[in-house]
Amino acid sequence: MSCVLRLALVAASIFFVLVGSAAATRIVGVGGNKNGENVKIDVGDVIVVSLSAQPASSGYAWRVATINRQVLRPDSATYIAGARPSTVVGYGGVQVMLFKAIRQGKSALKINYRKAGSAVNRTFELNVTVAAAGA
Repeated sequence: MSCVLRLALVAASIFFVLVGSAAATRIVGVGGNKNGENVKIDVGDVIVVSLSAQPASSGYAWRVATINRQVLRPDSATYIAGARPSTVVGYGGVQVMLFKAIRQGKSALKINYRKAGSAVNRTFELNVTVAAAGA
């Protein structure tokens, strides 16, 4: 599957998440440089987390370890291969995950990068506060 097709699939996923709620107001993108930070969003907003990853065939993947499902709903995840082969060990592309804010409240969002059955290799964390839409 080409990189362009994968990007189109991610865009379509975001579109369908937003269509599911007329209250959706923002798409908030975060990457590895936001690890450990606080994020404030409104009900209906979507957080798009993009983290460097190896292809799924390697067995490694980002997996949600902690989330308050009363506040944030995981909507989809996909892997997008890099356009060119990487010379950097541990980077083959990007795993993109969507989380929708469904209710006011707080959620720690912890995502671990690991191979199934193995110890955690890396961790990404956000502290998410969800306010009423338009507040």
